[in-house]
Amino acid sequence: MKKPMAAAHDPELPFPSRKPPTRVDSQNRFSPEVVARNAIARRPTTPSGNVKYAVTLFLRRELAEALTARALREGKNTPLHIAELLEAALRQRP
Repeated sequence: MKKPMAAAHDPELPFPSRKPPTRVDSQNRFSPEVVARNAIARRPTTPSGNVKYAVTLFLRRELAEALTARALREGKNTPLHIAELLEAALRQRP
């Protein structure tokens, strides 16, 4: 079965608008904070401002079971529970 040919007048989908790059002085151009901000700026975000950050973790089975059991006891899903643990650890940093 042949595919129908696209008509010449088919509208193209517009590309999403891009944010203009932020200007940074040459001394801080490659600081970890600037590189991280630019990398995260390209990731999809939710309306609440959260960023989708997919990570694959290789955990010992006992640790994975303990994290999952704790999340279930607290009525949360495991990725949310891990994100909360990471946020709490970041807040404790000096």
